[in-house]
Amino acid sequence: TLQVQMKDIWKMMRIHPVQVAPPEAEPEKKKRVKNRYLFAEVLGSGGLYSFNYDFRFDKAIISKWGLRAGIEYLPLNTYNYSGDKLTYSTVFFPFLVSYIIGKKNKFLELGLGAVYVFKLRHGKLRSEEYEYFLRTINRRIPKSYGAFSIGYRRNPLKGKVMWGVAVTPLIGNSFILPNIGIKIGYSV
Repeated sequence: TLQVQMKDIWKMMRIHPVQVAPPEAEPEKKKRVKNRYLFAEVLGSGGLYSFNYDFRFDKAIISKWGLRAGIEYLPLNTYNYSGDKLTYSTVFFPFLVSYIIGKKNKFLELGLGAVYVFKLRHGKLRSEEYEYFLRTINRRIPKSYGAFSIGYRRNPLKGKVMWGVAVTPLIGNSFILPNIGIKIGYSV
């Protein structure tokens, strides 16, 4: 009986040979695109100038959602209405969430965010109530203000240099400051 079963198994193997599965193909790796940049911007969302880092959330595609963060240092000398000379060490931190639309290396960039302002006053005041009201610009220095950006951006296909131009108005409680920012940067 055992011999009969072995013969039957042998016959089945000759008639229906056991097929070895072909080796599985390696899954395709997503091609990583240049989506991280360090750049300098003049008259952009930081105010006069700023140094920024920009990256996309999805490493496989250059368009879609991203984040940008920057820094600007600006010493500010002015007088308030009491005649006090005010000297500030002011640091601006622009943060924008951005969305870019386009093909290859030419994009429409849309951004929305805020700029946070940290200031340190040097010197003494005769009247505290006028500390932040600056006569030379007729405005208070805000602690934060809104920013948005609509512009053109060109990313490198082969090289490392990116550049762009954008309308970047800054919006505070009592002001709207229109800016046209120019940026140039490097892919990292």
